[in-house]
Amino acid sequence: MGCCELSRGNEKDPEDIIFNLELNLNFFKFQSRDIDRITHRFCTNFIISKVQFSTICKELKLESDTLTYEFLQIFYDPSCCGYKVILLSTLGILLGSGSQNNKLSLLFKNYDIDASNTLEREEIRKMCEDVTSISFQYIVSFASKKSSEDIQSMINDYKVQLMSIKNTMAHYFTNIIMQEKQQISLEEFINVFNKPELGTFLNPHNLRISSKDMLKVVFRAAEAVNIMMSEDIVVDKKLERKLSIRMTKHVRKTNKTKRPNSVPVMASVVK
Repeated sequence: MGCCELSRGNEKDPEDIIFNLELNLNFFKFQSRDIDRITHRFCTNFIISKVQFSTICKELKLESDTLTYEFLQIFYDPSCCGYKVILLSTLGILLGSGSQNNKLSLLFKNYDIDASNTLEREEIRKMCEDVTSISFQYIVSFASKKSSEDIQSMINDYKVQLMSIKNTMAHYFTNIIMQEKQQISLEEFINVFNKPELGTFLNPHNLRISSKDMLKVVFRAAEAVNIMMSEDIVVDKKLERKLSIRMTKHVRKTNKTKRPNSVPVMASVVK
């Protein structure tokens, strides 16, 4: 219910607290494809009004007194007097149930606004920004809100760390997905996710963990300092390959020692 509070005072790892809240949101009870279909059905010019939002919740049988409903309220954007459908759909794709290929297909079409069956580099960049915002900002902020005062400070410090690498990770993922291409097809998009560097992209919990760990790898690469200082700097191809190799080795090592309670929702199979 909405009155749920996270009060694990003895928990030293803020990620465990955040992941506990993430599970309590119960998005895995919904199919990602259903959330995507319904949100796009009830929107106008890619904006979901408050009335349309209520209709969406009724379609999903989502009660207003649930933690999930309360969480969705933080996505309301006063500047457009509604909810951005692409952002809400992306949230559902990340946290809902579905196979990896199904989620990737939904994600691709979600950002293919002109239905061209291709995504430009800037569209991929926007996708990566939204995914990192959901994982680093929205979920973490809500976890802080639902925590007791003695835990909020710890989670907020963790959020500051995550937000400091948000642009860097969005830039990094964009380069991994696009490589040297200016546009990418759905088939190419799905195939590129065979790369180990993208193994955590669809799972906010694992993305937060791996991103912080990858940041340490970046800091060890003296040549990569400029990437951390400015997202506008063009990445040297030799440096990018070197950075990718380091991160790939790290990801493979991390996957072998991944914590047992990290349930990758993205791996669940669509019924």
